[in-house]
Amino acid sequence: MKFGVVVCPACNRAVGINLGVKSTKCRRCNCSFNPKSRKILFETDSERELAKAVGQTNLKIQNGTEEYQNLLQDLEVEDEQTALEQDGLFVYDESIDVYKRIAMKVKKIQNLQDKLVGLATGLNKQFNEFSVDDFGTCIEHLGLNPEDAEKYIGQLVSNGIIYEPRVGYYRILKD
Repeated sequence: MKFGVVVCPACNRAVGINLGVKSTKCRRCNCSFNPKSRKILFETDSERELAKAVGQTNLKIQNGTEEYQNLLQDLEVEDEQTALEQDGLFVYDESIDVYKRIAMKVKKIQNLQDKLVGLATGLNKQFNEFSVDDFGTCIEHLGLNPEDAEKYIGQLVSNGIIYEPRVGYYRILKD
């Protein structure tokens, strides 16, 4: 399946779309448009690459990279992670991968089980489903052993928080 990034004609935000459809809707403003009438800024076969490209495109549209650099200068902080944690600001930046951003959002949660649920929720929102490797990468950013990912996923499955829709991939159970 081919995916692409186009700009919504109504709200001027980047939208990730399936290039095989005749019509699509912007998730932000609900505007319907024909994707073939829009310039395709990026094409890929991977939903993960698509998500990254949408974020990068929105930053370019909003001039977010410059704003982010100004934030770091204003805080006089050399470490990006510290700057983001200080402001509670989680912006997309090429130097901060998606796994690190998800881990940063749950880092302050004290209870390990709640932290694991937060990671699973973040991965599910980002990718719609996630693998043991995805989960392991996130827990590694929390300072935990990535080899324990299967054990933690097993706990989440047995507690009824996530399920395995296809072999090796997991999703959050909807309420």
